[in-house]
Amino acid sequence: MSQATGKKKRSDRPVIGVDLGGTKILAAVVAPDGRILSRSRKRTKATGEAAPLLDRIAACVEGAMAEAGLSPADVAAIGAGAPGPTDSDAGVVVTMPNLRLENFPLGAQLTERFGLPAHIENDVNAGTYAEYVMGAARGARGVLGVFPGTGIGGGVLIDGKLLKGKNQSAGEIGHTVVVANGRRCGCGVNGCVEAYAGRNRITEEIFARVARGEASIASEYLRPNGTHRLRSKGLARGVAEGDRVIIECLEEAARMLGDCIGSAINLLAPDVVVLGGGVTEALGDWLIERVTAAARRRALELAFRGVKIVPAQLGDDATCLGAALLAREALADSG
Repeated sequence: MSQATGKKKRSDRPVIGVDLGGTKILAAVVAPDGRILSRSRKRTKATGEAAPLLDRIAACVEGAMAEAGLSPADVAAIGAGAPGPTDSDAGVVVTMPNLRLENFPLGAQLTERFGLPAHIENDVNAGTYAEYVMGAARGARGVLGVFPGTGIGGGVLIDGKLLKGKNQSAGEIGHTVVVANGRRCGCGVNGCVEAYAGRNRITEEIFARVARGEASIASEYLRPNGTHRLRSKGLARGVAEGDRVIIECLEEAARMLGDCIGSAINLLAPDVVVLGGGVTEALGDWLIERVTAAARRRALELAFRGVKIVPAQLGDDATCLGAALLAREALADSG
């Protein structure tokens, strides 16, 4: 049964934040003070088709509302973070390479489904913004957010404002080239850091070495159909157990990621670099130390001086919280 919130001013109602990821969709009902009142999670099941993906997003939103005892009339707005460049003004996700979709009108579709204002943002922009407001980068003047997961996303804040750039495409650090004519990336370019340090590419390299006969606990994660279930926790297990194949693949990924971050530090001179995402959360200090060492070698001494490279504090909730915060701000700006 819906709570008696219908008479509340729109600004006093909760906002729904959605994290649309490559492997999971997470929706959360977020109170005006930033508390999460409920969550709902589903597998993404990417098919390259917009309609079934939208249905899963909508079901996740409905699940979060039901868990909180709310209906759309009790909610102020919906914010969604999506994995790719977004046109926030139009509510369109321009491209999502890992979901094989382009020009996805997510904002308009959510408004049509729920009758609510919808604000769409890049997922790592949203997560970085949440870390700036509520998490590891509170009080920082310049923030670089880097979130290794299925791919690698990035976000930049300068003086508390997201750097959007021309066509709102700034911050795509995962598509920084680190190896000329290197591995093919999902975006179509060769040598992007995502092609070396994204979790999908890390596990591809691990299983390629297993297929060549190298011993690794990764073989325990293979399925009979040739797919695997090696995720971030499995990578962390490999590190803890001293698995040479997993450790060497992760060390290469950390070096590539650190090289990329060091170059970004030269360009942006942030106060704080926030490392988030499932891989960082699982590997913790082991990854932070290796990324920091590589970034220090790559960055100019003056640019690196005083920079903190720290783990994100908000975990899986970062993108949902940031999407909700940005949706609430957009609502206020619209009057």
